[in-house]
Amino acid sequence: MKKLLFLAIILFASQFIRAQTGPLSQAEYVKMLYAVEKSPASKDDVISALRKRGISFVLTDGIRSLTRTKGRNDDELKRALEEADRRRQDPVAYDAQASKLVTMFIENFAKFEGHVDGGVRDAAPGFRAAAE
Repeated sequence: MKKLLFLAIILFASQFIRAQTGPLSQAEYVKMLYAVEKSPASKDDVISALRKRGISFVLTDGIRSLTRTKGRNDDELKRALEEADRRRQDPVAYDAQASKLVTMFIENFAKFEGHVDGGVRDAAPGFRAAAE
């Protein structure tokens, strides 16, 4: 009996962990939006989840409208949602464009590296790897 209970707990926990690491479902995203309405400080958590996890649902006008109303028409939240949708639609093109932008940033940053302090230089994405 203990083994069966232990197995059930492990299976339940693995489903919870997988749900937290995969793309956001529509229900999960809507729940987060309602939390933003109650506590605007949680907006950063929603934006972070959109950027890290992406979305698994088709972005409809209804979801866009709900995002505008519950998210207080926040531009950063709307932009993160649209980016997540573009990544869902074509992940290969999105990743290619992201890599291109990082490369462009590194090349441009190299022109000015002598004019910034070490803290800024260390914070530059991929700069240390590109310099090595």
